[in-house]
Amino acid sequence: MRLVNGDILFAGSGETKEEIGKCAAFVDDLEAYAGGDIVILRTKTCAPMFLGYYLNTEFIKRQKASKGQGDAVVHISSTTLADVDVNLPPVEEQTAIATILSDMDTEITALETKLTKTRQLKQGMMQELLTGRIRLVESGKLRVESELRVESELRGESGG
Repeated sequence: MRLVNGDILFAGSGETKEEIGKCAAFVDDLEAYAGGDIVILRTKTCAPMFLGYYLNTEFIKRQKASKGQGDAVVHISSTTLADVDVNLPPVEEQTAIATILSDMDTEITALETKLTKTRQLKQGMMQELLTGRIRLVESGKLRVESELRVESELRGESGG
């Protein structure tokens, strides 16, 4: 089925009851299709981004898990998903909540990227320190091996 901007896509099956019914909001105008075991909710009365967040909350996940069928592979149907109890605020509030949550996700992603870069920098610095390319001087400052070599050459020492 071709997706429409605002569709909510649910996983119709999973390996555990907790995995079923996970959802995401499709909020793009790209040509995209879903098939297989994807359940699609199409609504014009709710903010899709809000639903994408709200329908993955613990309260809703517990409801979906309790309605799952099967052991090795757990399934949930569109009719069963329709029985999940939701309590929605007005659309304006939904939009405001979704905007805040989306902004927070953006900030978290930026912080995670910064953390990854900082860890890589730390790893590189540890490697430089452990190989002796960079050394600490008495004041606790870093000195690069080339600086040490220049100083020893100025003092007339051989670098070996």
